[in-house]
Amino acid sequence: MMDDERLKNPPGGSSVLERIRDIRASMRRVYLQVICPLLTLSQLYRH
Repeated sequence: MMDDERLKNPPGGSSVLERIRDIRASMRRVYLQVICPLLTLSQLYRH
């Protein structure tokens, strides 16, 4: 169960939202730097 009101107005204010943005940005970097090349490499091995 999620507390929607608390998610809309977090107790830490915008610092929580900034932290979430940082986490998402780092996940995107990992995807672009690690996952994408691995998927490309695996496709090359299939052909």
